[in-house]
Amino acid sequence: MKGILFKPDMIQAIIEGRKTQTRRLIKPQPVQFNNLGEFDAGIGEAWFHGITSDNWETRKPRYQVGETAYIKEAWASFPAYEPHKPYVTYKSSVDAYRLGSTKWKSPLFMPEWAARYFLEITEVRAERLQEIRYLDIFLEGVPEQGGFIKNFKAFERLWNSINKDYPWESNPWVWVYIFELQAK
Repeated sequence: MKGILFKPDMIQAIIEGRKTQTRRLIKPQPVQFNNLGEFDAGIGEAWFHGITSDNWETRKPRYQVGETAYIKEAWASFPAYEPHKPYVTYKSSVDAYRLGSTKWKSPLFMPEWAARYFLEITEVRAERLQEIRYLDIFLEGVPEQGGFIKNFKAFERLWNSINKDYPWESNPWVWVYIFELQAK
């Protein structure tokens, strides 16, 4: 099973049911290709047609429809009374002072057995980042900001805080993953 990273506030939005989709960069980015990227869920890949030639590039998303992914987050484990079954706690759900000098483990290296949240991928599509629809901003977990422009700007700030190499202005190709939170 593959893991997927989220910021702590986005994990909270998932738990509360406010976040049911995420956009992730297509890597590597298609180059010199027009906006005719199409995704075929049947074969699980997207293809991009060349602007000046008949060249085609294909990309496969990291997560496929029907697949389950676990959420990676900062965590710590402690010895427990049961052998080979440590107690696990999560940085986003504890008061920092309670655990003092706990050595938090990076979410990058969180194994599946330590995860507490799982997502089932229900839909995948490829699109340009700036093709995001107004409703999708809220399904991305961005709270209401008080108006159309303010909501788009809030999503732009969120994107730029996570994706420094591919900012909003670059309008990169992204995978749009729609998911449902699963009971553990």
